[in-house]
Amino acid sequence: MYIKNSISIFILTHKMENNKANKYSKLKLENKGELIIFKRNNADCSQRFFASRYNTSIGTVNQILKNDEAILSENYKKYKVYLRKTKLIDSILLQWFSSKRERNFPVSIMDLKTAALRIP
Repeated sequence: MYIKNSISIFILTHKMENNKANKYSKLKLENKGELIIFKRNNADCSQRFFASRYNTSIGTVNQILKNDEAILSENYKKYKVYLRKTKLIDSILLQWFSSKRERNFPVSIMDLKTAALRIP
């Protein structure tokens, strides 16, 4: 009787644990690039270490490291270019906003949007 109850409790708790939300997080592109570069610099680190550090599965780390050239060559460079463009636009808008506020001109959201659209 005791063994039957303990087995059924084990089965119930095991089912509840498996029904929980996914415990792993999806890696962003920047984290994938960071993982690849860190692995290249520290070849002695295991995939288990990276899985625990980035809160993802060992299989995901394996796939990222297997496709490292494709990730770094295409997507990672596109992401870097995108960041460069947004940083440039942000700096231009900040200069525009600062010059308007130095002269005590009111700046609305619509003014900011039109200024952003005029940037080539």
